Amino acid sequence: MKEKTPAVGMGVTELFEADKLPYEIVSVVNDECIIVREMDARRVDKNGASKDQKWSLKSRPTGATRKVVRTATGEWHEELNGLIGNRFLIGRAEKYFDYGY
Repeated sequence: MKEKTPAVGMGVTELFEADKLPYEIVSVVNDECIIVREMDARRVDKNGASKDQKWSLKSRPTGATRKVVRTATGEWHEELNGLIGNRFLIGRAEKYFDYGY
C-alpha cells in the first residue's frame, strides 16, 4: 500500500487504545512533520453501545492542535517535549468509541 503524502485539509486518525479520534492537517512543516487539529464528531446512528457506528465529522477552527512527526520506522506519532506519543494514520479522519474497553 502506497503511503499518502500529507497535505493541508487531509484527514488524519489518532489511534488511542481501542478508540479512534479524527483530526485534519492544518500545516505541513516538512516531509517529516505536520500540525493536526481536532475535528468535531457527532454520532448519527441509533445503534447504542455497539461496534456499528456512524459519525458526522466537521472541521473545528478552534480545535486543539498537535505536532505529529514521522519516526524512523515511517509511522506517524505525536511528538510532545521530545517524547513520542500515540500513532496517527494519514489520509482519512475517523471516529470510533469502543464501549467494551
